[in-house]
Amino acid sequence: MTRQIIVADDHPLFREALKAAVGRLDPSMRFVEAESVATLLEVLESEPDHVGALLLRSEARARDHKDLELALADADRAIELEPDRLDAQKPRILALLALDKIQEAETAIADLGEQLEEGESGGEL
Repeated sequence: MTRQIIVADDHPLFREALKAAVGRLDPSMRFVEAESVATLLEVLESEPDHVGALLLRSEARARDHKDLELALADADRAIELEPDRLDAQKPRILALLALDKIQEAETAIADLGEQLEEGESGGEL
């Protein structure tokens, strides 16, 4: 599976330097550049299942307490696409807490703890 990363910054030189550094570590990495939130939305318009973009949008919505149900939906879709992607849990838990879905957030935190323990004992992250 080809891994992809979104490089988001309003400075093109910084984006190029970051791509060069990461590209040296993993030459097969695919990059998508976003210079603004509008660009991020364009990425999602053309690639609605782009996990990195879904997570960025989910976290932005959850942190701003805007469109919390959509933040949760984005995180859930990212988890559906890449179930082993533990960083998808963060915006999901933030959205659940902001929506006052405490029981679900507690369950998500417990599940994340179990996934982390499995990873430490040899399971895949």
